[in-house]
Amino acid sequence: MTSFRLIGDPGHGGEDRGNCHNGVVEAPFVFDIASSLMAHAMLEPSWDARLTRDFDEDPYFAERDKRARAFNASMALSIHADAGIDANGDAHPEWSGCTVFHVEHNRQAAIVAREIAGAMPRALTAPRGPRVVGLSVAEKARYPRTVNVLYGFTAPTVLVEIGYLTNPSDAAYLKTPYAKQRIVAALLAGAAIGAQLYGSAS
Repeated sequence: MTSFRLIGDPGHGGEDRGNCHNGVVEAPFVFDIASSLMAHAMLEPSWDARLTRDFDEDPYFAERDKRARAFNASMALSIHADAGIDANGDAHPEWSGCTVFHVEHNRQAAIVAREIAGAMPRALTAPRGPRVVGLSVAEKARYPRTVNVLYGFTAPTVLVEIGYLTNPSDAAYLKTPYAKQRIVAALLAGAAIGAQLYGSAS
């Protein structure tokens, strides 16, 4: 009997390649991460898992949520890779590390977000430590896509910016053979907490 349905939402896709810096292209990179996460999730007893998109498509937010609702998702993990470019278009290659976003004042989503951030490899959290941010709708001007994703899904959602592709150290780490394994393990740890919080017999 399935008690927890996890939706993996790899950002961008199709013609939208997302951020492309230092030899890493966001859309295929996060699709690979999300696909591996789904494969591991399917091994968990009483879990089911599905992606919001195929490799070569970029559904609108409403379509992604429609697919999640059709799946009766318990929780969504939206997976992205960041770029250090501010609102004025100025580049900040010094910006680095993983950031995990959740809906502001949602205690359960915050617990999942903290679990993921805390389990992320040190290469993506040092020296400032894990970064977890709760966002309100009022912050849409500053984080338009992030707020759209967090508040666009009907299911409780956590959005993970795995690292900054504009940061040479982050990008170099993400290209190592062991990076995916450790990132997926962190996401899976968060999903396990989500299963405890959001899972129910169905």
